Amino acid sequence: MQRLKERLAALDPPLKHLIESRGESVVITLIDPARLLKVSRVLSNRNLSNEELVYTVMRDAVNELRDRSDLSHLNPDELRVEPDRGQPEPR
Repeated sequence: MQRLKERLAALDPPLKHLIESRGESVVITLIDPARLLKVSRVLSNRNLSNEELVYTVMRDAVNELRDRSDLSHLNPDELRVEPDRGQPEPR
């Protein structure tokens, strides 16, 4: 999740995010502070370990913000986070 946060912050324009735990789900909200826009996605806790699913959902959310801002969509690999083969990510 930390690598995804870093990739979101590195986008042009950068996006802020909020992550909220709600029982069996997590709500991830992406915010474009320059345009005062936001989108949210809900993922079940069990789906958070599926990196490909999380990537696809987040890319869709970023592209929704970009649609509303008249910006071009992300290319398929722009947000992708390669698995870290070293230490496990801190939670």
